[in-house]
Amino acid sequence: MKAVSFVSQQTISASTVLWAAGVSASPAAKWLATECDNAGRVKVGPDLSVPGIPNVFAIGDTALSTGWKGQPVPGLAAAAKQGGVYVACQIRSRVDARTAGPPFKYRHLGSLATIGRKAAVRGFWIR
Repeated sequence: MKAVSFVSQQTISASTVLWAAGVSASPAAKWLATECDNAGRVKVGPDLSVPGIPNVFAIGDTALSTGWKGQPVPGLAAAAKQGGVYVACQIRSRVDARTAGPPFKYRHLGSLATIGRKAAVRGFWIR
């Protein structure tokens, strides 16, 4: 197997090739002039609302939520989808003048990453 180094543009023979990519939070914390962590994620309340700004919520990579057994919710698509469904329910409750539900709780169902054509890796955690 051969890989091309993006730094030097040289071809390097290798038996294992690793790929990594980083993500960064949107600049929403700056737009909202609110507290954020070192990665720029907006620190949200238990209901994913932005403290001190009525009717504003943050989810996904933009939010720092401790809705995973008191730990930060991971920056995964599944977490963002769960946050979106949760916030939609929160908004619906407010519109209907109903009591808000319980705090957001992320449920991790495992991870899957595509690593090439017809290839993927997965991890499952049962708790």
